[in-house]
Amino acid sequence: MPGFTRALAPLAMCAAVGAVSACSTSPPVAGTSTGSTSASASAAERCPGPSLRVALGPSMSPMTGEHAVVLAVTTTSVAACWVAGYPNVTLADSHGSPLTFRYERGVGPYVTHASPAQVIIGPDRQAYVLVAKYRCDDGQEDRAASLRVALPGQATAVGVALPDVPGVGQLWRCAGPGTSDPGNTVSLSPLVSSITAAAGVGQ
Repeated sequence: MPGFTRALAPLAMCAAVGAVSACSTSPPVAGTSTGSTSASASAAERCPGPSLRVALGPSMSPMTGEHAVVLAVTTTSVAACWVAGYPNVTLADSHGSPLTFRYERGVGPYVTHASPAQVIIGPDRQAYVLVAKYRCDDGQEDRAASLRVALPGQATAVGVALPDVPGVGQLWRCAGPGTSDPGNTVSLSPLVSSITAAAGVGQ
């Protein structure tokens, strides 16, 4: 997979979208093989949904044609805990109305194709999610002014504002009906421990 130059920091993944409890067994720990765990991972418990916080993460240098934002996930828990899986994400216009996008998880050229795994977060650790799409070649119709995110284990979504700054980080719905334009497909990474991991660098 093509490489990026991206800012770093720690955390990870598991489960299916919006259905953490659907995992019958614990997912593997990020950075370990299936069936093996680190001491810190084995000692940690799943982060309670109400303790999770999401905000815009570091800016990044995109691949050709890519428009993307990074989300940073933290916890208010004093002790380290783990998160895993994909978030539910909806991009909305300046009025808060959902934009017509097709959402894919772990698919496409911009995000990792690795399966979700546990990511340890805590006072000095956070997790990341990459939200990426291709540019609009046939015109831009509506800018995503915000996104709503429900992390695994959370019953309700929270809003994250997307600043109106030209260039990297702006996510536009492309002109034309439906989601047929390649730029109207949004790819999501699972929760991971670094931005390079979200992009699949080194895989």
